[in-house]
Amino acid sequence: MKKAQESKACLKYGVVLNRVRANTSLINDILDMLEKYQAIVLNTGIHERISYARVDLTSGVFGTEESKAQEEIFTLTEEIIKPL
Repeated sequence: MKKAQESKACLKYGVVLNRVRANTSLINDILDMLEKYQAIVLNTGIHERISYARVDLTSGVFGTEESKAQEEIFTLTEEIIKPL
């Protein structure tokens, strides 16, 4: 991404942590690795939830009553759109 930004300075990116499991050391290991690459990590992560696995059956998380999943998607959308 850094090389791409050199040729096109307006290019923006961010890494979204997906299938995050709470209270695991794996996330810290991943964040440490991304920091070494000076990657931009978005604040909003997508947790591993049953509702995401069922999206084919429920027409997405907004077709369910899974408020935590809905809030994650709303928050991530705002985080992506706000700087634009």
